[in-house]
Amino acid sequence: MEQTQGIDSDHLAATRLSYAIGCLGRVLHKRMNDVLAEVGITTAEYTVLSTLRNRQDLTNAQIARRSLVSRQSAHQIMGALEKRGLVDAREGQPGARGHFVCLTPAGETTLNRADELTDALEDQVFGSMPASERRALVGHLMAWVNVVHSS
Repeated sequence: MEQTQGIDSDHLAATRLSYAIGCLGRVLHKRMNDVLAEVGITTAEYTVLSTLRNRQDLTNAQIARRSLVSRQSAHQIMGALEKRGLVDAREGQPGARGHFVCLTPAGETTLNRADELTDALEDQVFGSMPASERRALVGHLMAWVNVVHSS
């Protein structure tokens, strides 16, 4: 019987792709929470901070959609991040609904260090995969996230 990283081929053949991706997601989420604790943030907070790096001046509702969390979760996360001085919420333009949120300098510093920690974890987990294959995998995974999210 052939083995792949300690898993026999019969077990692999019977494992659904969605189950394997889900298992990896849960294990990575836990490991990310462990490494991100060094900078005092959770995986969910890291996701929100990363979302804000790519696009400043989003509302809580937009952050929730882009981070794939509920509006209530986004509101709680934003409150915690604002309390710690990592984001700044300010009033929108007159007549606009909601507050707009942006990273503070402390948020940028925390995010940069969190990126370094996440890079190290990804290298540990995916280090045997060439960079070109990693980029291709990310492209496939995000395309599938869009398919599932839009259905």
